[in-house]
Amino acid sequence: MQINEQTAKRLWFERYGDVSQVQDLTGRWIYFDDYNNRTRQRNTTSGTHANFGWNIHHKQPLAKGGTNDPLNLEIVYIGTNDEAEDKTSFVIKDIVYEVRRIKRPEYGIYIKGTDQRVDWHR
Repeated sequence: MQINEQTAKRLWFERYGDVSQVQDLTGRWIYFDDYNNRTRQRNTTSGTHANFGWNIHHKQPLAKGGTNDPLNLEIVYIGTNDEAEDKTSFVIKDIVYEVRRIKRPEYGIYIKGTDQRVDWHR
């Protein structure tokens, strides 16, 4: 499966239905209509403006043997994906996350040192 806007939005519908606004694994808000958009600004509940763009993150990076299987894909805020890069352990907002293999091709993202899984999973 190739990752493009069509497949990304299909994945969103499979996971979230017609809900237009959700939080990613780090708690950052994203909007369905803002796929891969780094510039659109929306009003926030605090009266400020922010970007809510999102894209697809590979839990187990392709460079480290991951695949485009939906069980290895996570819908995240663009900044989350930028910060995680192709790492299996990464820090965002002072929280350390780590990727763990569940059963190939499924990987999970956990808060390091805990059993708290924070990625989308069935």
